[in-house]
Amino acid sequence: ATVAAHRYSMVCGQVAGLVASTLVQPLDLVRRRQQLLGAAEARTPFWVVARDLVRGGGVGALYRGLVPELCKTALFPASGLNFYVYELVRQEVFGCTGGAR
Repeated sequence: ATVAAHRYSMVCGQVAGLVASTLVQPLDLVRRRQQLLGAAEARTPFWVVARDLVRGGGVGALYRGLVPELCKTALFPASGLNFYVYELVRQEVFGCTGGAR
C-alpha cells in the first residue's frame, strides 16, 4: 500500500463527510427545533416545523448553521480517518489490495 493510496482514502472520506453533513443539515436542524419546543408544542410534527422554518426564512433557513458544521467536519476529519483506517486494515491486515475505486 502506498502513501498516495492512503491519502486518497482519507480525502475521499473527508469529502464524503462534507457531503453527508450538507445533506443531513436540514433534517438535523428541524430535529433540534422540535427538541426546543415547549411542552404545549412538543407533539408538533416534523413537517410542520420544517414548513414553518421555510415560511419564516425561505429554503436557506433549513441550512442555518451549515458553515460551522462544515468547519467542524473539515477540521476534525473523523470521516476521513475512518476511511483511512478501513483501507489500512483491509490492505495491511487482510492483504486485500484490489477492489473497485
